[in-house]
Amino acid sequence: MTALPLPSGAASAPHFDQLLGGWAMLPEAFQLLAQQLSQLDIPSHMSRYQQTTGTPRIQANGYRYATIAADGIATVPVYGAVTKQDSSFSDLFGGTSSVMLRRDIRQATIDDAVGSILLVIESPGGTARGNLELFDDLRAASKVKPVWAFIEDLGASAAYWIACGCSRITANRFAQVGSIGTYTVVVDTSKREAAMGISTYVIAAGDYKGASYPGTELTEAQRAELERSINDINDIFVESVSVGRKVGIDAARKLADGRVHVAGGALRLGLIDEVGTLDRTRAMLAALHGRRPAPKQTRAPGLGFPVPKASRLAEGFLSVCNYVKQTNKVSFSDAYDLVSKAYPELRRDYDRKRARESASSAAIVREDALNRWVADQQAAKSSPSVATLPVASARSRWEAAIEKHTSRGVSRSEAARIANRLNPGLREEFLAESAKQSHR
Repeated sequence: MTALPLPSGAASAPHFDQLLGGWAMLPEAFQLLAQQLSQLDIPSHMSRYQQTTGTPRIQANGYRYATIAADGIATVPVYGAVTKQDSSFSDLFGGTSSVMLRRDIRQATIDDAVGSILLVIESPGGTARGNLELFDDLRAASKVKPVWAFIEDLGASAAYWIACGCSRITANRFAQVGSIGTYTVVVDTSKREAAMGISTYVIAAGDYKGASYPGTELTEAQRAELERSINDINDIFVESVSVGRKVGIDAARKLADGRVHVAGGALRLGLIDEVGTLDRTRAMLAALHGRRPAPKQTRAPGLGFPVPKASRLAEGFLSVCNYVKQTNKVSFSDAYDLVSKAYPELRRDYDRKRARESASSAAIVREDALNRWVADQQAAKSSPSVATLPVASARSRWEAAIEKHTSRGVSRSEAARIANRLNPGLREEFLAESAKQSHR
């Protein structure tokens, strides 16, 4: 674990704060990254980044990194420096976000097209942030379907921490594995600055606030406190190794000496399960999930029915209601209430669709009724048995025509429209008659 020096202007980059604080990374890889970052022109870099992207790029298959093969294996690459968030630095130097990895793992866990998950790792490690949560997600996923890791050439520090979340780890013969441990580097420049006549003062409330600020002397008490913090982080790392590799905590502590081992030595120490090839690993994994019985369906929290498959959910609200009715042996009304609580989004989509259909149906009914009225009235006018209305004026004939339709439940505006269609010119006659009477 070490602190990465940031170039001028780095604060303008999204998620720049994740580069502060602790890193779990091979020292030589960290030094290279620090050198690259120190030479970076931040304003130019951000300008190019904002023109090309700015948000995580999701593939057409819905995943950030994973690809789903015909054999049902979701391959999730873990390449370069691992940081918590997707950032412009990841795009520039190559890297992987632990948050986006978690997104892919969770999605693959519930994806019916995925029979197993394979992490392909080639990484020197990265930040300490986010690794424990990813480790936990991998452990949870492995209870649903096989989750394996393949280390291709390099799986060190934080990258090995991630691999420990998988139920099986394979590495190729050349792979370097391990580097379990945490550290930090603090450069005390106080004597050099004092020789230059520079004095740096930190005004802080608390003995340890502002410790290791550039130009200040690192006291023994501050050094001890930094060591305590490093040991606390290291304990979490070692505990993950113990749980993931199924070894005692004391055995895990012996492995956490910071050394990197070539695959054969890593196998002898129990850091990995096999030295092999990626093709062999894929073949074994495909055969395993091909024979594996379907996992038990989980149940919707507090609702007592199995969670439907994605294909069933895609069919819509009423399809899920029928599924719950059959699986739970309940009435459709009870199933309707259960599904409404469990899947409010499906219910809202269903309600919106029903409202649109209802509005469309009502419009069709109104138009159909209007056409029938028009046809009936035209037929009545052409029939010799139908007598004309005994009215003496255009006004009374217009009002009678409207009343004839409003008495059947039609609104006055709708009745006026029907009367105007059935009696072309009557409304104009009525208006002309009214105009004459107003001039008298």
